Amino acid sequence: MGRPDDDNVALQRAERLTDEDADLDEVRQAFEAALPLDASLPPLAEVGLYALTGNPHALASVLERLRADGGADYSRACRLAARLGSRVLMSSARPVEHSLMGVLARLDGGPEPAANALWLRGRLSWKRGAYGTARRAWAEAAATGIRPYAGWAANGLAAAGGTIGHDDRDARLIVELADELYFADHFDAALHAYSLAGEVEMTGKAAHISGDIHRKQGRPAEAAAGYERTLELADGWNATLAAYNLAQMRWKLNDLDGAVEAAREAHRRCVADREWRERRAMTATRLGDMLALRRDWAEAAAAYEEAIRMGERKKRRTSWSLRWTYIGLGQAKSRIGETDAAKELLQDVVRQCGPVFEGMSEERRGAWSAAAELLGHIAKERRDVPEADSWYRPLIAYGTPSQAAWASAHLAELHYWLGHEDKARGLYQRVLDRTDEAVLVAEAAYRLGELAAKAGDVARATTLLETAIATDDPSFAPQATDLRTRLIRCGS
Repeated sequence: MGRPDDDNVALQRAERLTDEDADLDEVRQAFEAALPLDASLPPLAEVGLYALTGNPHALASVLERLRADGGADYSRACRLAARLGSRVLMSSARPVEHSLMGVLARLDGGPEPAANALWLRGRLSWKRGAYGTARRAWAEAAATGIRPYAGWAANGLAAAGGTIGHDDRDARLIVELADELYFADHFDAALHAYSLAGEVEMTGKAAHISGDIHRKQGRPAEAAAGYERTLELADGWNATLAAYNLAQMRWKLNDLDGAVEAAREAHRRCVADREWRERRAMTATRLGDMLALRRDWAEAAAAYEEAIRMGERKKRRTSWSLRWTYIGLGQAKSRIGETDAAKELLQDVVRQCGPVFEGMSEERRGAWSAAAELLGHIAKERRDVPEADSWYRPLIAYGTPSQAAWASAHLAELHYWLGHEDKARGLYQRVLDRTDEAVLVAEAAYRLGELAAKAGDVARATTLLETAIATDDPSFAPQATDLRTRLIRCGS
């Protein structure tokens, strides 16, 4: 039985719309109108509909039946499936995970579906991290010259480290590939791809991730530029987070005023956009941190208190998620003279950390050591030896080597102030024996040299003073030079 004329005309119209890349809804309606009344006719309209509606099982079944029948209808069906299916994939938010991907990546039936299959096989390999396999498939697809698959493959090769002409770049596709590189921690390759896309159309997302890559790789100036560009292009949480990160980068660049300005902008946006309470607590804490670094202690305390009001959901002290906010507030309170309040805040953090021991998690150890150190400093400023000892001694025993050295130096200085020379001498010697941090070596060597000179041991004093001088520390090296000169004069 021959194909009725009306079915043939309707199918030709649907195929023409497919070739013209017409709106997908219009194409779908055309294929629905082209469904044959005669069931014996080749189901080409079904192929179009199954591709458009993303029905991989039905599409595979029809294609397999047409393959078995042989003839031109199979090639025609493969071409329709490739044309329409690829458009559906490219408009999808997650093309590699789309249900049509497996069917389309196996198509043959002619040069066009085969070129599409090469492109898609490369895309699947890229997603799996098999970048060499992806490049080889895309090189084959690009060599066919069949559009649009060759163009997509050329963009894939560019994202993989190659180049492509400005007018041939598909920024959306390159960013999609760059995202996968970024989330696989291939930062340099991702940065190259984002840069290619950005030369055509820089988006807030691409600018932000570029900033993140530079931040993670220790390039604060480049990271700051990425975040500043994000603020020009983006809004909502993406812009707020860019300002939040920008504050840290400006601090690293020794621009404290700029850091505070960026932190204020992050918090302003967060509040204006009515973000979650947790996010508002986060940006208020960042503002407090930047103000503390600038030594604006009263403003820092106010920012930390706002963060706590935002972040606390229950009426209890010291939520673990806000531990660093409480530590910051404790430091700020101590600097504005509210030491009793500071102690209470910091002691709450220490209690939440639980007993200190060797196997303590790094998360808890970090919070405990920061709070304990500040409590030690408060006691030191009050000249309270037992209290200071109760905080510095655990740091010496359980802190990192650097924390232990600093705790020893603080405790030694307290004993030195109070004239406890033997205890100061023992602790300063511990510092010298266990660290090479210049500022600590300078202090310990100078103090020990001073005590040795006082005891009449000029030779030992001279050796220690020379150690202090060699550090070039601005606080203690000049004092050591002066004392050594005086000792030489006295001995001549």
